[in-house]
Amino acid sequence: MDVFLRDENRIITVEMQTGHKKELPKRSRYYQSVADVSTTPTGAKYRSLPDNILIFICTFDPFNRQLPRYTFQYTCNESPELKLKDGSLRIFLNTTAKDTTSLDDELCLFYDYVRDKIAQTAFTKELDKSIARMKQEKEERNMYLTYTSRMMECRRDGYEEGLFTGWEEGISIGLATGREEGIAIGLERGAYETKLETAKAMLSLGLPLDQIQLCTNLPLDVVLEVAQFK
Repeated sequence: MDVFLRDENRIITVEMQTGHKKELPKRSRYYQSVADVSTTPTGAKYRSLPDNILIFICTFDPFNRQLPRYTFQYTCNESPELKLKDGSLRIFLNTTAKDTTSLDDELCLFYDYVRDKIAQTAFTKELDKSIARMKQEKEERNMYLTYTSRMMECRRDGYEEGLFTGWEEGISIGLATGREEGIAIGLERGAYETKLETAKAMLSLGLPLDQIQLCTNLPLDVVLEVAQFK
């Protein structure tokens, strides 16, 4: 839950922290710096800077002091009662605190909601509705992404199956065609060799070349070649 609020006099940033991080103090410094820079126009007077309030809602004790809330402002080390009054404020809410007597009732009930998800106030009920709506939208988005991913997977599987089937069919057709062509070529070659043997036999009988060519249907140059190497 990240919230950024601004009015004429204040910038308020709210961050939900669910994991204990040692760099949380410097993270808070960075967030406040970003809020100042991003909301201050170039050339603005320093006196126009709004108050900068940062709130971390922590589901752990960020400083291990069992306090329900930690509030930080710049003070003078030599004189702690002297405040810098630069308008910056950092608040760390420890929702795991057992003793919340120092908090107002509304904040105590908010702590209960963060811990136990029990909405008892108008604010926490509205917050609970918003979270439920966001979860539903997230689930619908995830369902759509899952559906889209599944469709892409089916399309890919179909493509691969079609490719494999086509490859198998291609081999099958290729083998069949090759076999048929091989038989045809073999028959043609066998018939051709038969014609050559017939031509040789007719030449041995002394028959004229034109008659041999006519009977065997061989080209004349082939008959001449057979006669030369007979």
